[in-house]
Amino acid sequence: MYTVARFLIGQEQLSALQAVGEKMNAVRPGIFQGLRSRGDGIAIDVADGSRWDDQSAAIISFVRELKEQIRTARRLGASVTIDVAVEPEDAGRIPLVLRQEPELMQELASEGIALEVSIYVSSTT
Repeated sequence: MYTVARFLIGQEQLSALQAVGEKMNAVRPGIFQGLRSRGDGIAIDVADGSRWDDQSAAIISFVRELKEQIRTARRLGASVTIDVAVEPEDAGRIPLVLRQEPELMQELASEGIALEVSIYVSSTT
């Protein structure tokens, strides 16, 4: 599994969002690496690993530590999504259960952050 925080915004606010990303580096040095290649916002690495409990804890920590920057981005008009990508090797485990604890849901909801889970499967062609 691999989790990113995606901040998408219109072109007119892109430079202001970039400044927010740079302020994130003051909290977690090196977390902001620049604008997305699509030119529509920024993506921040949150967690990498195969255990959901670790992913969930990392998401909570991210939201708590960067709450002010997340709020600033939302005031600019950015949509903020936590995107959990489940890789084929993770999806192949039976069962795959991603349980959202109330603490995680509360942190996301309180900041207006969406949760997206993308499950990738390997093709057999």
